[in-house]
Amino acid sequence: MKRLCTITLVAITVCLIMPLAGCGGTRTKNVSAASIAQLPAGTPFEVDLTRKGTVYRFDDPGTDFNRVAVRTAAGVKSFGSLLEASKASARKGVSLGRTDEMRDHLTVATGGTSNFDCGVFCKCDDTTDCIDLILSGKCGIDFWCSSDTAACFCTAKA
Repeated sequence: MKRLCTITLVAITVCLIMPLAGCGGTRTKNVSAASIAQLPAGTPFEVDLTRKGTVYRFDDPGTDFNRVAVRTAAGVKSFGSLLEASKASARKGVSLGRTDEMRDHLTVATGGTSNFDCGVFCKCDDTTDCIDLILSGKCGIDFWCSSDTAACFCTAKA
């Protein structure tokens, strides 16, 4: 009986950890402020979250996030508007990707409380909380994290 319990515990642990261990081919694309500024006037840099496989990293100060458009199944939104409405800090950089692909891109922090707040946006403040938020099913497809505050945000499911 003890052996059966040990095998079951190992199997459960592997099943829980495996989905958190990797993003199955997700790549990180670094986007510079200069590359956005060089686009023709009125042309946004589009982040297409309807397609899997890429997490976008914006590290440059002075990035014009109002020129970054986020495409989801619900339509296209200005990332600048999302950052402003969610009160997310982008001062030290921000990562943006699909909720199901952001696990490996969370800022490492300590002291998680396994709590998160959801209204129009959901917010978490620690790696543990953010993983809980990702797994909760409360997020739509977009998910972004601030390198400055270690806080992560998503648009709440309607």
